[in-house]
Amino acid sequence: MNCSGPTWVHIPTQDAVVKRAKHVISFGHIPLFIHAADEPDGYFNIDTSTRNSLVKLFAANGCKHYFCGHYHRNAGAIANVPDACETGFEVIVTAACGTNLTTSPDGNPLEIDGIDKDEIGSGVSGLRVT
Repeated sequence: MNCSGPTWVHIPTQDAVVKRAKHVISFGHIPLFIHAADEPDGYFNIDTSTRNSLVKLFAANGCKHYFCGHYHRNAGAIANVPDACETGFEVIVTAACGTNLTTSPDGNPLEIDGIDKDEIGSGVSGLRVT
């Protein structure tokens, strides 16, 4: 997914609360990447230029995890960010609470043609309330 750039991102690095934080995490809708930080651009991830800028920005400011959705499947990967965080920068892609999608074996998983059928049911989607 093509974005105009990270001008809309604000990280309050001078905020005393952020400086004392044990964990700094970020949330967004669209994954920066899904399976690898160097994967090609696609419908389900952020374009490479914006992705690289955001990963560096987040990691340089102590953010080690980015939680997102959009993909309707569980996925994720860790990017190595030299001189920023020793453990890497992790993107956690969570499936939907409603319908989840399966990946077509004949399609590109980063594009619309990679969508196969949808699944819904207590074993694959939804919140569990007991």
